[in-house]
Order: sequence, then C-alpha cells, then structure tokens
Amino acid sequence: MPARDDVHDEIRVTEVHGDVRVTGAALSTLSMRQGTAKGDVRIRRSSITEDVDFEAATLEGDIVFDDLEVLGSLQLNNSTIAGDFRLKNCTFRSEFTFAGATIRGRFALRDSRFLDHALLEHATAQGELQVSGVAFPRGISFRRGVCHGPVRIDRSEATGLDFAEATFNDSLDFTDATFADDFDLDRGTYFGPVTFRRVAFTGSASLTAVTMLDTADFTGCTFHGDVEYDRGTYQGRMRFEDCSFEQEVSFSQALFQDHLRFSNVTFHGPVTFQEGLFRSAVVFEDVVFEGPVFFNFAHFRGGLVLERVTFRNEARFDMVADFVTLKRAVLGGASAIVVAGGRISLEECVFDGPTTLAGPGRGSGTPRGLISVKGSDLTNLTVTDIGLRRCRLSEGHNLDKMIIEDPAFSFERTPWTRRWTARHVVLEEVLYRALDGPAGRRDDWSRLLPLGTGRSGVDPRRAARTYRELRKGLEDSKNEPDAADFYYGEMEMRRAAARGLERLLLTAYWLTSGYALRASRALAFLALLVGVSTAVVAWAGFSPPSTPPAYVAAIGAQGTPQAFWITPAGELTARPPAKAANDFRSNLLPALVYCAESATVVFRGPEQRTTTLVGRWCQIVLRILGPLLLGLAALSLRGRVKR
Repeated sequence: MPARDDVHDEIRVTEVHGDVRVTGAALSTLSMRQGTAKGDVRIRRSSITEDVDFEAATLEGDIVFDDLEVLGSLQLNNSTIAGDFRLKNCTFRSEFTFAGATIRGRFALRDSRFLDHALLEHATAQGELQVSGVAFPRGISFRRGVCHGPVRIDRSEATGLDFAEATFNDSLDFTDATFADDFDLDRGTYFGPVTFRRVAFTGSASLTAVTMLDTADFTGCTFHGDVEYDRGTYQGRMRFEDCSFEQEVSFSQALFQDHLRFSNVTFHGPVTFQEGLFRSAVVFEDVVFEGPVFFNFAHFRGGLVLERVTFRNEARFDMVADFVTLKRAVLGGASAIVVAGGRISLEECVFDGPTTLAGPGRGSGTPRGLISVKGSDLTNLTVTDIGLRRCRLSEGHNLDKMIIEDPAFSFERTPWTRRWTARHVVLEEVLYRALDGPAGRRDDWSRLLPLGTGRSGVDPRRAARTYRELRKGLEDSKNEPDAADFYYGEMEMRRAAARGLERLLLTAYWLTSGYALRASRALAFLALLVGVSTAVVAWAGFSPPSTPPAYVAAIGAQGTPQAFWITPAGELTARPPAKAANDFRSNLLPALVYCAESATVVFRGPEQRTTTLVGRWCQIVLRILGPLLLGLAALSLRGRVKR
C-alpha cells in the first residue's frame, strides 16, 4: 500500500502483501484485526482519534510508530510480529494492550507517553526489549510475560510496575528509572543478571518468591516504601551499594547461594532476615541501621561480616554461623547476639547500649566462641555460654566492665595434675607457659593451645593485668568464687614477672597458702610448723629439773664449811646429785600442747613453764607464723564459699 498524506478517514485492511506506510495523516481508525501484513507497517507524524487495532494480526515485517498520537487504544492482543516493534515520540491517551502477543524482533519504546494502562501480560519478546525515556502514569504490566532477549529500562517513569510471574532469559537492566507506586516482581524467574542503577521506588517494592539465577545489583537506589525479598532464591551474587531504605525491609525465608553485600546503605525502618539461609559470605560495610534489626533463626554458612556498621536501635541476632565478624561496629541500642557453632570476632567495637553475646547453651555443645576483642570497648557487654579460650582478652578495653556470667563454661582449665587444684586460665597465660614457661610442663600447656593460635609469646605482666580486670569485673558482679581463680592467675603472672626479693616473697606466699586461696596448703604448713617446733621444744626447749637445795653447816675442828644435799629419801649426803637431763619422749606431749597453744592462741600465752632460750625463740616464731597461717586458711575458705 502506498504512503498516504493528509487523509481524514479510517484505514481497515485484512491482508497486505506490501508495506503499509502512513505519514502526516489524521485518521479516525487504523485496523488490521486478524489481518496479515507481509511487509512493514510504518506510521509517522500522524494522529488517530480512535483506536489502533492490530488484535490477532500476523505482521511479518517491522512495526514502526514515530511521532504518533493516538486518542484511543492501541491493541495488539494475541498478535504475532516477526520483525521489530518500535515506538518513538508517541503519545497514547488510552490503553496500550499487548496481551498474549509475540514479538520475534526487537521491542523498543523511546521518548513516549502512555497515559493509560500499558498491558503486556502473557506477551513473549524473543528479541531485545528496550524502554527509554517513557512515561507510564497508570503503570505498566508484563505479568506472566516471557522475554528471551536482554531487557533495558532507563530514564523512564511509571506509577506502578507489575512483572509478577514473568520470565527473563537474559539480562534485566533498570537505569535512572522512577516508580511512583508499587513495584511487583513476585514469583518471577530471572536467568540473566538483574541490575538496578539509580532507581527510585516511591511505593512498595515486592520481590517475593523470585528466582534469580545470576547476579543482582542494586546501586544508588532509593526505596521509599516497604521492600520484600521474602522466600526468594538468589543463586548469583547480590549487591546493594549507595542505597537508602526508608521503610521496612524483609529478607525472610530467602535463600542466597552466593555472596550478599551491603555497602554504604542506610536502613531507616525495621530490617528482618528471619529464617534466611545464606550459603556464602554476607557482608555489611558502612551501613547504618536507624530502626530495629532482626536476624532470627538465620543460617550463615559462609559467615557474617559487619564492618563500620552502626546500630542506633535494638539488634537481635539469633543465628547459626560459621563465623561472625564485627569490626568498628557501634551498637547503640539494647542488643542480643546469639550465635551457634561459629567463631566470633569483635574488633574496635563500641557497645553504647546493653549487649548480650551468647552461645547456644550447654545442651548444644561448646561453641568455638569469641576469638578477638582487639581494640573494642567492652563496657556494657555481657558474655554467657560463649567460649573465651581462643581470645586474647588483653587486647580489649574496659575489660572489668564486661560481665561474664559463667566463667566455668567460657575459660579453659589448667592441665590436670595430682599436686595442684585446677583453675580457670586465660589464653595469655596458656601462651606464656606453653612458649616461655618452665620447660618441664610446656608440653602439657601446649595441649591447651587452640588450633590456629599464633605462636608469639605473651608478657606475663600483660597477662596479670588481664586477670586483674577480669577479677574486678567478677567481684563487682558479686561472683567471689570465680574471682578467686582470676586472683590466683594474677598472682601467678606477677610472680613470673617478678625478680629478686619480690619474687622470693611471692614464691613464699604461693608455697604456704596458694595466695590465700588454698586452705589445705596453709593448714598443712601450720601442722608442719607445729610438728617441727614440738620436736625442737621437746629436745631442747624445756629447762631441766632444778638441783635440790644444799644444806650447809660448819663442821670440823678448823671450822671448814661442808655442803650437804637432801636425797629424795630425806637423808643428808655429801655427794652432789647427778645433773638432771630432759627426757625427749616424756616431753613430747607437753611440747605439742605448748607449741599448739603458742601457734593458735593470739592474746594469751601458753601455760607458763620454764623454757630455755631455744624454747623462747620457738614460742616467738609460733606466735607470729601460727596466727598468720590460720588467717590465710580462713581467707582461703572465705574466698571459696563467699557469694
């Protein structure tokens, strides 16, 4: 059909073997319903006051509408277009319907306006689909459509977009687009990469139960309404960068096979990752959560990394994770982090609000626990059911402000030995004794080193400071028995670092009473002291019996004095009696009583008995050391039973 200019009538055809070209026309109707066109259909610089009806038509060439205004509807329902379908600078004031149509060539909409609904439901586009600079004030629907080629939508605006249950076998790209109402991709399938660049979602965005088999990239997007990614399956990498979420965001029951990354993102509303399964790493960096955050029953098989993240509201993490890393994170609200099965790292973190770090509990096995608190301010942090065996606590700040609810669960115990009582130890002491301690026991301590622990030694003074801060924290929480263990460790590290007289005094303190924490040792030394003193006093401490007084009389012609002694029988004799000697066996019991009284009676001395200089010195030593050892034993018992 030849080109027609300035025609003011309608065109109705059913079969055209050549091209259809209309230029500069004002038509009432253009109809090819159920018709066939062997060539191209090209309409330029024209207006149509009523409908353009190509419903159920077979068009073997290209369809080109350029600078066209249609007051009625454009209907291509169930039509087949073998070539391209191109619109440019067109205005459609009524419905644009493409339901059930098939386009084998390229589908391109450019710089056009669709003032009513644009319906492409159940349509099939086998080539490229491009929408550029197009406005859809009433929205666009591609529900249950299929697109085999790449899709690109840029510089376009739509009140709403409905791509629910659609299938895209190639890439899908939204760039510089604005959606003023709901955005619906529910239950869609995307085989190629999906990209959203600088897209504004004024209404809600729903990607519920979608399947994305390639990458998904959201860069520079703004979400003003609620966003749902619930029950979706994402097999490629997914990234959110320079994005803002104004309302609630949900990733509940979603499956992520590859990496998920949030970078420079702000969440103003609640965020939920409930029952999500993440098979690769999940990374949040430079992210701000203004609202509450919930990771309830989430499973992070590839780990969770939170770097330079700020939580201004409550945060709840109840998850299973291979590892959790918080670096330069700020937790401003009441937070709870419950992690099962993985290791946890807290580096340069600040806990402005009360925060609980917990494991799965005793019934779920021992978690690998906390491995680092380097540079973190541990004020407001409570640790419960979390292992601290791999953590150098000395690298944290305000360790005494951290609350450890169950040290027996969190810390390693000293290697078993018959001679010494087991106690809780920190990693710093284990490293010192395994690498720099006495050679005879290094192997025993080396068995306590966790796998992967660095082999660098530790200054015992640093370990002593760690014990001191832990002890203070437990004492402040009224946990005296466990604080006693850390006091013992503190004194052990002080003794290891000491030199000269200080080391000698600390060694004596350790040997005699276990730093006033081992009552049995103090009592044993008291018994030893009394026993040795008893033997000394029984041997040489008592004065022998006095010689009977002499009777002197002047007898003899010359008046020479003569001395006489009274025998036990009452007779006088000039022969002096033999010097009395101490009987060791007979003195043992009196000596034991004497020494026991000297060692245990503070304000009253033992029963008076004549003693030698040796006995008096034994009494002095017993009066000093006895009460001291008794006091150390009492302190030891108090430290173990006080609550």
